[in-house]
Amino acid sequence: VLALYTALGFFFVPWLAERQLKSILGERLDLLAEVESIYFNPFTMVAQVDGLDVAYSDGSPLLQLQTLHTNFQPTRLVLLRLHFSELALADFDLTVQRDSSGLDTFTRLAQNWAATAAPVEAPAEPVVDVPEEEDGELFPIVAEAITLLNLNFHILDEVPATPFETSLRLAEVDIGNLSTLPDSRGPKSLVLEFEAGARLTVSGDHSINPPELMGSLQLENFPLETVRRYLQDSLPLRIDDGRLQASVDYDIRLLEQGPSLALNQIQVSVNELAAVQNQVEQPFLTATLLQAGNGTLLYPENQFELELLQLDQLQLAVTREAGEATNLEQLIAAFAGDGDADSATEPAEPQQDESPWSISLQRLALTDNRIAFSDRAPELPAELGI
Repeated sequence: VLALYTALGFFFVPWLAERQLKSILGERLDLLAEVESIYFNPFTMVAQVDGLDVAYSDGSPLLQLQTLHTNFQPTRLVLLRLHFSELALADFDLTVQRDSSGLDTFTRLAQNWAATAAPVEAPAEPVVDVPEEEDGELFPIVAEAITLLNLNFHILDEVPATPFETSLRLAEVDIGNLSTLPDSRGPKSLVLEFEAGARLTVSGDHSINPPELMGSLQLENFPLETVRRYLQDSLPLRIDDGRLQASVDYDIRLLEQGPSLALNQIQVSVNELAAVQNQVEQPFLTATLLQAGNGTLLYPENQFELELLQLDQLQLAVTREAGEATNLEQLIAAFAGDGDADSATEPAEPQQDESPWSISLQRLALTDNRIAFSDRAPELPAELGI
């Protein structure tokens, strides 16, 4: 019996898993799958998948996975608990695309899955509704350690007239004690890398039951030019330069009476900003530093406090050509768009129990800021600087 169990575990289970994986992906999702190896130890319940490659039927790539490792603890089933001592995923590549019609990769796969589902037959006898448990407790699931390394996401969006393409790299994710047990908390950390060397770092604690997220977030060196590339067909301007830095301490809780959000030590700054109006060579707005420092946001208390708003060497160039409005008026009109439809719609009345927002600014610092006005409409052009 032991020899049969060993043979089934080490040889038959991996063979069956690979066969079922290829069959399901091919028949239900019209995908091609290749697997380098699948390992399963029937005594330790350790499983590992190496070299998974999933592609569309035309051969274009969808997903590549180097290693997926799990370590399941079957002895905890005695306690009616799914317990994993380790879940690890490394060297993962996913290509996500949204075509010009707005259909994205995940929606397309979901449609294929639904279209190939077996028809549901009507039950011969009426189904008796089983009352739900009153306590509504979550099924006990525990993952002691989850590690994700080098997850790459390649994104192509063809909805804009100029297709947008970028890549994100989830360099490292470490989650400890992810559990549905009541009042069970654990640490978490995340490092997400954007293009041009930008990085998002998140650290702190988490809880599923009750849902809580606490910790700090820091965004470094994010290029505003990335936003400009995605919105270039809908914006009346382009951002040629500018780097965004941001950090915040967060406390998010989903309570029975409603969500609670506390953001403290909010720091946001933009360095070396340069914005240029379309079809114009010279920037109309430049700034060495735009900074909002030491902010606090509380919800549902509806409070926002900002200790410092700082503008350094901001220069605004306002121009007017003959027979035209100023460039600033043109930009405002372009952003506002056609407001007739919006003005015809009456604004929704606020709920009676919703308290008004309290917003305060303690200090405004302006250093070497200038506004230049060039009026070329008169016969004799005029220049004015403040």
